[in-house]
Amino acid sequence: MNAEERARQLDRLERLRALLAARNRIEEVARAVVEASSDADAADRVRRLLGCSEIAAHHVISTPLRMYRRGEELKREIAEVEQY
Repeated sequence: MNAEERARQLDRLERLRALLAARNRIEEVARAVVEASSDADAADRVRRLLGCSEIAAHHVISTPLRMYRRGEELKREIAEVEQY
């Protein structure tokens, strides 16, 4: 795997971990988003809540709620990416 592919995998892993963390704390995430004054504020609140990057936080707030049903799927995807 070259450096560019490795960077993409690490980015994907961070986004998947943030989604799983958000799923596990969905009520807190929802509260942070609802109480925010803007999308940037919502992402910042989620970033601080989950301890993730700004990019991952934007991914979390942009993900439709129905995607948070995928808990086991997210865990499998994380395990697959971690193997590489």
